[in-house]
Amino acid sequence: MDELYFRKISELKSKGEPFVLATVVSCENPTSAKPGAKAIILENGTLLGWIGGSCAQPIVITEAKKALKDGLSKLLKIGADEAMDYGKNNGVLNFEMTCYSGGTMDIFIEPVFPKPHLLLIGNSPDLQALARLGQLMNFEIIVCDPEIQRGTFPKDVKTFSELDLSQVKKVPQTYVIVSTHGRYDEEALEQALSTHADYIGLISSRKRAGAIFEYLKTKGITKKDWQRVKAPAGLDIGAKIPDEIALSILAEIVEFRRRKSAEETKEPEKEVTHSADEAIDPICGMTVNIKSAKFKTEYQSNYFYFCCTGCLQKFASEPERYSQ
Repeated sequence: MDELYFRKISELKSKGEPFVLATVVSCENPTSAKPGAKAIILENGTLLGWIGGSCAQPIVITEAKKALKDGLSKLLKIGADEAMDYGKNNGVLNFEMTCYSGGTMDIFIEPVFPKPHLLLIGNSPDLQALARLGQLMNFEIIVCDPEIQRGTFPKDVKTFSELDLSQVKKVPQTYVIVSTHGRYDEEALEQALSTHADYIGLISSRKRAGAIFEYLKTKGITKKDWQRVKAPAGLDIGAKIPDEIALSILAEIVEFRRRKSAEETKEPEKEVTHSADEAIDPICGMTVNIKSAKFKTEYQSNYFYFCCTGCLQKFASEPERYSQ
């Protein structure tokens, strides 16, 4: 199991796919999982591994999806007592154990994201400084330039000698900076705008940026498209030399990343639609197939379906509370 587990982690990292690691820290019998049990949760909610049965899994999957949005690790305490509010700030969340067998579990979940990519187009001194600083900030650095020279960028930077962004692997957080000093800014920006890059920056004067936009309009680039480009790139900190310009750009990217993450976290959860053959267990939130459901009951002319006896009995004890 451990070999397959770590092999899958390596595979997901190589593909640049985000995921969540879940580890059972402690538990008290009766529980089906034991301390050290592990699972991987993918972005779509698929769970690979074992961290408990039908009562633990829906909780872990739900919180894992939230962790991929807010980027925070959490300790999930699943117990027999009523759920307590530990508060989100300390990273501990408490949930009621709904399984009939009872037991308690502590499960630690940790989101894992691919390194954000800093895609630099050109080989200007500003980009060279940006590559050095970006590595210190744990960015994956990729450089595209037909005239790139060996030794102008750090050794472990990925380089492409052709301007073809289709050959560059993209990750959810890709930030493109263009600085060719007028050699091919237009072509570089046209390609950058065809990608789903989170941020596109142009190192130039405002006058030069305006001229580039006028040219790109003849190529079908609209004002709405152009609004994705930050020109000139970077926060206005009075930067003059390459190191200062690199600092202003990375500071802007960090601010952009954190603001976007906060906005996504605040967004309401999208309503999940289910087929007519599925129902949601009102106790644990698990999806139950109606046709094959073994546990169901009728209350106020409505049918409710459950994943296990424990959830059914919990509902039967307080139907008014759980039927809302």
